[in-house]
Amino acid sequence: MARDGRRRGRGGWLIALVVVLALLWIGYWFLAHYAATTALARLTGPHGGVQVTCGTTDISGFPLRLDVRCDSPAYADGPAVNASVGTVHASAPLYRPGSIAADIDGPLLVNAPGQDIGLTVSWTSARANASAGLGGISGAGAAFTTFHAENTGPLPKIGIVAANAESADGGFASAGGGSYRITADASHLALTDASRSLPPIDFALDATANQVGDLGFQPEPAILAWLRGTPSVTLTNLRLAMA
Repeated sequence: MARDGRRRGRGGWLIALVVVLALLWIGYWFLAHYAATTALARLTGPHGGVQVTCGTTDISGFPLRLDVRCDSPAYADGPAVNASVGTVHASAPLYRPGSIAADIDGPLLVNAPGQDIGLTVSWTSARANASAGLGGISGAGAAFTTFHAENTGPLPKIGIVAANAESADGGFASAGGGSYRITADASHLALTDASRSLPPIDFALDATANQVGDLGFQPEPAILAWLRGTPSVTLTNLRLAMA
């Protein structure tokens, strides 16, 4: 009987531990939900002359993920620049903090009348990802299939009117020591300028930007400082095939 009592005691402790862990996980999910709601509210608020909006938002995914859906997100910097995209659906697994993936539905519309940009970008599927730690962003990337971009006139400085590709992707990831590996790939990339279509191109790049430094959560200052200094790049692979 004493042995049965000890078994029941151990079973009770096990049940209590499971209940406590479940309550902690529920609290963790709702804390992440609150953080996402707060961050989204800050992002979509006015920032000087810049306005970021999201038509309809939805946050779900309980209990293992945090899913954020934003319909018709848009960006406007007064009359100078405005942009919008169809839908962004981002998902972050709570059992792997710092990792996020997003499916993006087009089209992407970018208008900057003062710079002769009236760009429409569409695709069959698009997926973006990003990873971050306590120190900031450690990597990001995006992949597109059946990619098409077209401007109302030749893009300034490069003269391209349209671009098509069977697939295109690019990204960067930490290579340690403040360096970052950069990869890009495009299959059957066809460019069109104002007068003709250029031969299709297959392109691949694998390079390392050396000693950029920590990007933090606002990478622009570190990247600009690196470019103003003596930027060093190690080229591992470059492939360019035309026609």
